[in-house]
Amino acid sequence: MEKILFTRADVLMKLWNIALWHEDKRVNPRSKLDENTKERSACSGKEIRALQAILQGLVDQELETRIKELEEKLVDGILIPKPKEDYN
Repeated sequence: MEKILFTRADVLMKLWNIALWHEDKRVNPRSKLDENTKERSACSGKEIRALQAILQGLVDQELETRIKELEEKLVDGILIPKPKEDYN
């Protein structure tokens, strides 16, 4: 499996740029709702869904990395649970 080349910041910046474009089209009185604008808006919806999937993949990858790190730390180690008082 290949590594994802996007960082969380890259994905969030792309989503932010899409949101800014839509906001500009919504509030700018000179914006025209023509076919190109409609098509770009539809395409950006698909891009948003793809970016959300990438973002979820990054979360899954980060969790998997953390689990592997914990497993490596626990090899030949002893796990001592916290006392019950520390959970409150």
